[in-house]
Amino acid sequence: MTEQNKKIINEVNQEINNQEFAKLKEEVKKYKLEMLNKQEELKEQKEKIEEQLRIVKLNLDNLEKGNFDAIKERIEKSNVAKMVTPIFPEYFKTMNICNSSNWNSFISGTFKLNNGKIFYF
Repeated sequence: MTEQNKKIINEVNQEINNQEFAKLKEEVKKYKLEMLNKQEELKEQKEKIEEQLRIVKLNLDNLEKGNFDAIKERIEKSNVAKMVTPIFPEYFKTMNICNSSNWNSFISGTFKLNNGKIFYF
């Protein structure tokens, strides 16, 4: 084999390696882009969940204080609140139960959640 043939073979091998490297590089970049998109999607979901949790916490705080007007107002103003708040029983407000001396008996007790967790208040 002549020197020129060896040189041609080396150049062809180098070109093949460069093409394979470029293809691999593009595949890695594509994979990284997919991961970045997934990260952003999960961040958006997290922000939505955090907002839902914030509203539920506010609703629970208002319930403990007997402040049904704040819950109702939040439901009227926020689509997120409409989504995460159980249907508000209007008769709660008309009964003035939150003003009674027995209000703590209404909001305290043992609460077993659907997932099996138990809360004591």
